[in-house]
Formats: sequence, structure tokens, C-alpha cells
Amino acid sequence: MNIYRVLLLILTSTMFCFCKTNEVEQIGINLEEMLDKSAITQSVHSNSIQNSVFIGNGDINGMLFSEGFDLIINLSKNDVWDARLITQNDPPLMKIDIANQKYQGGAKEHDTPPSWKNPYPCPRICGKLIIKGIAPFNSKLDIRKAHGAINNNEIDVRVLAQKNVMLIHSEKNVDLKAAFIEYLPKAKSGSEENIQWITQDLPADKDWKGMSFSVALACGENKS
Repeated sequence: MNIYRVLLLILTSTMFCFCKTNEVEQIGINLEEMLDKSAITQSVHSNSIQNSVFIGNGDINGMLFSEGFDLIINLSKNDVWDARLITQNDPPLMKIDIANQKYQGGAKEHDTPPSWKNPYPCPRICGKLIIKGIAPFNSKLDIRKAHGAINNNEIDVRVLAQKNVMLIHSEKNVDLKAAFIEYLPKAKSGSEENIQWITQDLPADKDWKGMSFSVALACGENKS
């Protein structure tokens, strides 16, 4: 079985909040049993809006669904944003004189500033993982073990805790593709031996210097 590792090359600081084990035991909560009962099973994934399975570690995330006969995993990371806010054509901000109950400036009533009509600022998809010829499929999202099982563990997907890594066990090939966004620069991509990679630049504006991110997909040795 092939082992694929997806690495999102962005480093951030993260805060975690933990509940003490003895506090949980004192109030008689069997966390393992509760989480096992919370597993989510699905057999339909063709509508990415209504039927996707989400798996992540609180920082990097996978949105898993089907497209035709293929399994798709859209990759994202919390701090990957197209953060441009182009305001040079916006009217001056409204000034309110509370004492005299007057105001001036700002957009006209029922109108929106030109900057609001842009598709950004918004988070950006980092890339797509594609496993061909597997759909339709069944999925089980195991909350306690933090992994997604496809067709009774034929494919196993998990995001490692506190790491920028997604781990996939699959006998089928996994491909990495860039997401095409018409108003963004085209992503660079390539492959070398068992590694596929993409690099994407996100543009800057006067107040934001822009950013770049990379995604790498590495295939390990076959294992039984």
C-alpha cells in the first residue's frame, strides 16, 4: 500500500486549550465512548457543498468529496488568504456628528463601496488531491481517532496533530493539482521522482505585502 504525505509549507504559531483528564473523570464522562458514537458515515459525496467530509487538525484542513468518478480533497490552511483590500475607489469613510445628528461621506444609501464587489479578501484553497476511479464511495469520519476511512479503510486519510502534514494510505495513485483562480497568478508546479509540488503567489496591495505558499505530495514505499 502506498503511503502519501502532503506537506503545507507554512509555519504559524498556534494556541491550544486542554481539559484536564481528572476533571473529565470526576464528572463521569466516557469521552472515548461518546466520540465513537459521534462517527459520521456517508454514502453520497457528489455535491461538494452539501455532502463533503471535512477533516483537519484545527490549522490545515481537507474537504473531501466526489467529482465524476474521482475522489477530490481540497486542501486549505487557516492563514492562507488573499488579503487584498482595494479601497482607492471607495468614497471617504462616513463621519458622524452625534451631537448635531448629522453625517457626511460614506457610500450612498443602498449602495456598496467598489471594494465590496471584489472576490477578496478571502481564504484561498491551497491545492487539490485527486484519486481517480474511486467514486462513488462510502466514508466514515472517526472523530476519536481523527481520520477518514474510505470504503472500509481501502483509503485512509488523516491530518497529523500539530503538524502541517496530511497522511494518506492508498493502493491507488494520488495526484496533486493546483486550483485555478482566474484573478490570481498561475501556480508553479512540478515533480521529481516520488514528489509532486505546487507553489502559489498571492498578490499584495498597499497595506499587505502578499504571501506565497507551497504544497508537496510525497509517496513512500509500498507496504502491505
